[in-house]
Amino acid sequence: MEDSEYSNNSDYGEDNIGHELQSLIDELGFTDPLAVNDYINIDDKVSAEEELSLQEIVDVVKGTNEREIEEEEDIENVIKYIQQKDLEIGNLEMKNFN
Repeated sequence: MEDSEYSNNSDYGEDNIGHELQSLIDELGFTDPLAVNDYINIDDKVSAEEELSLQEIVDVVKGTNEREIEEEEDIENVIKYIQQKDLEIGNLEMKNFN
């Protein structure tokens, strides 16, 4: 048997197995069953969906930086408040400093 004949027989065998598997899946009675190829390649699809795009990574990093800036501002406000109380400076005087 030549290589091309073996390849053709191999393709036929794979197609035949694929059809048999699809028939078995269809017999399970699911309302929306997966196709054989979808079932076989499901890991590829899942891992592709799990990967973050470059933009998503940038958004996550920016979000972290924005939270850090907000936290720093909050800390500065707390420090100013404590200093204000120590110096007995009222809110009106404190607003004039800003």
